[in-house]
Amino acid sequence: AAVGTWPSAEFVRHPLWAGETAETGPLARHAASPLVRLLLDRGDRISARLFAKAIDVADCASTMRHPESDEVAPLIDACEAAPGIGMARIITARGVLLCWVRVVEGRIEDCAIVPASAWNLHPQGAFCRDALCLQGDVTDLDAVRKRLEWMVLAFDPSLPYDRDFRPPEKIGKKDKPIPISRPNFVTLCGEVVEKLEETYFD
Repeated sequence: AAVGTWPSAEFVRHPLWAGETAETGPLARHAASPLVRLLLDRGDRISARLFAKAIDVADCASTMRHPESDEVAPLIDACEAAPGIGMARIITARGVLLCWVRVVEGRIEDCAIVPASAWNLHPQGAFCRDALCLQGDVTDLDAVRKRLEWMVLAFDPSLPYDRDFRPPEKIGKKDKPIPISRPNFVTLCGEVVEKLEETYFD
């Protein structure tokens, strides 16, 4: 079975829901919002995605203020899919993450994870559909490349953590952005805070 007791390798790589591609994440959660719907109707899908993220942040703040409210949907669901196999669904900032764990004699023997990017970056998924509907002058390759870069960032793709990553000492205004993972970004923020605190107390 594709999902059932254990996901197939094809489902992990290219997941489908009821035989169709599916989108997950802020836009899927807030597509009914009036302003998000207005932006979608105008064909400005990048702005719609970014505004949906802003709504997500506001919802997150509300959840943190009232975590025990019955109106707050659970962020984690879990069940026993079969004897020795657990399945969990986690609502993350990027979208739904599915995880299966097989336990044998009290130890984890295997694990399978389907991240949000597997849904959104499916070969026939949301990113590819949006890319095929780019507005503007498609003969301007530089402009098209830039819009595709913005579109990728709007999907908030996950990147692997690079423990050896160090930012360049100097960055010019014309230098291209450097894509890094969220853990790398958090680590760099901590280092910046430490330097600022040292400067402040000195």
